[in-house]
Amino acid sequence: MIDQTTAQNLSVQASDDAALRALLHGSLAPVRAADPGTVVIDELGICRGQVRVDVALVNGHLHGFELKSARDTIRRLPRQVEFYSAVLDRATLVTTESHLAAALPVLPEWWGVRVVIDDPASGFRIIHHRAESANPHVDARALAELLWYDEALSLLEAREAARGVRGKARWVVWDRLAQTLSLSDLRGAVRKALKARSRQPTVPQQRLDDVLSTGDAKRPMIQAPEPLMRQPVPRHIRGNDLCPKNAREVAR
Repeated sequence: MIDQTTAQNLSVQASDDAALRALLHGSLAPVRAADPGTVVIDELGICRGQVRVDVALVNGHLHGFELKSARDTIRRLPRQVEFYSAVLDRATLVTTESHLAAALPVLPEWWGVRVVIDDPASGFRIIHHRAESANPHVDARALAELLWYDEALSLLEAREAARGVRGKARWVVWDRLAQTLSLSDLRGAVRKALKARSRQPTVPQQRLDDVLSTGDAKRPMIQAPEPLMRQPVPRHIRGNDLCPKNAREVAR
């Protein structure tokens, strides 16, 4: 629940991204209370950190929320939809009424929509405009990239499928993983890994040269540092990557 002071601040700053995020977190509180295993992650990097999911809810599904406050534009929403749709089980746009008419034609039918309204009785709150459903086109290869190198290799080792990829570059391990695990098993493994990381101490971000390097394949893939998020992905680290090509971070 949001306390009275926070609610007053949100009423003043309802058009701000931070206020919209706070409203969303408040609306997700009952979900977390009902399932203690649920994890909420802000700014989840996907496709090797090229794009960030504003808020990710991890329980029986990987559910991402894209925030569009009144101060944002939806000019880049089509590209964001493309990235989100590659890896998420469910996706929801959280926005204001001012963006609704322009945003709806951009969204696949399975995307949910939640809208911030100004309720005279209770102030600003989020309502469901359209329910989300299952993503019918999750890409196994793109999903595998959410796993760190050691996590991915351990999954292959457990299935006696690591021969020939030990010590190889990350994308080689991701390729093998996507070919070896069923999509259902891969989804479960990714959710389990994300939950486990949330219980670990904060891990420092890698230096840019660590992320771009292909020589030190055993380093875990951490969300990419800011410089990488604003640059095209170099060809030599794409491999058989099935995330959207020539990707840049999709700014709001």
